[in-house]
Amino acid sequence: MGRMAALSTQQTVIIGLLIVCYLAVCLRTALRMARTGRSLWLWLLITVFLTSIPATVVLMREQFRAVGRGRRGPADEPRHERPFRCRHCRKLVRPADVDHSSGVAACPHCGLALDEAETG
Repeated sequence: MGRMAALSTQQTVIIGLLIVCYLAVCLRTALRMARTGRSLWLWLLITVFLTSIPATVVLMREQFRAVGRGRRGPADEPRHERPFRCRHCRKLVRPADVDHSSGVAACPHCGLALDEAETG
């Protein structure tokens, strides 16, 4: 059997920096997926163990679908029509789905009151 060469301090530092950079890219990808309403932890695990290629494919597919519908993305929507996150349950809420029947805007997922700033 051959002998394994020990890593030098410089090599260990470089490998450590590569690992930190990889984890930062995985976290950034998972945060991007969370902004589109997907599970942060699930996509963090997927990107760490399978690379971020699946997330990239999903995001690109959504972008192409948005272009096909004639708009580039959420930035093209008026502010009062953009989805937002409920501060209680953290789920995406479309303004059209907000229940105003009781006089107080309520989240369609958890039923708790939404702030005026959230509902526009």
